[in-house]
Amino acid sequence: MRLESTNNGQELSAELDRMASELTVSQRNNEKRVRADMLGALENYTSSRYEFGQALAAYKQIFQVERVWMKASNAIARHIGRDQRTVFRILEDYERVAGAPKPVVAAMKKEGFDPAELKNARLLGQVVDMMPPKSTPEQTQEIVRKTAALLKQNKGQQTMSEDDQIVWGLRQDIRKRLSNVPEDDKWNLLKRAIAEEAFEVWGITEPWQPLITPKAGPQTLDGRRRQEHEAAA
Repeated sequence: MRLESTNNGQELSAELDRMASELTVSQRNNEKRVRADMLGALENYTSSRYEFGQALAAYKQIFQVERVWMKASNAIARHIGRDQRTVFRILEDYERVAGAPKPVVAAMKKEGFDPAELKNARLLGQVVDMMPPKSTPEQTQEIVRKTAALLKQNKGQQTMSEDDQIVWGLRQDIRKRLSNVPEDDKWNLLKRAIAEEAFEVWGITEPWQPLITPKAGPQTLDGRRRQEHEAAA
């Protein structure tokens, strides 16, 4: 992408170099190395918000003096023809997803989804929840593809109620936690978890026998809203 600012990379690099004069010798050596990575990511920042945010985060770490980072981020903003707040938002978007599993991030990028973009936040969350332990890169990419297709298919449909969202989240957690547990042990572990939670958190101390009637929920296993529930809404 051609940057909107008339400044070129050499001019920005020289400006940042002058700012780095306030750093220690060790910090300056690190700054030069990290600056090169940041400038490389900056040249195509609109095509990868994640990679530019990642480079910004590493570059910010160099400037332990806040006022120097503020001057540096302002220079970067001018270079891309944006205000300083835009640079901060890109950095915040990366930091929001920085803890996501690297295999999921890699799979999303290969499938053309920027993990740091807010519009992909739901996709990222669902893929993380659905990814089985020790999945291969190919399996993770397949989960990204299928989940993205389902989200696109369900776009515009009625959203889940607050109660449905809670139940759906609990079901995903249960499914993930018990995925590698033998079938005969699943129910015993689930009962134990409920019993301990009821005693220690809910304050229930007497024997308790809830009646559970198995039934289909409003969502299918892959998260789609069932047609009968859609029609009744």
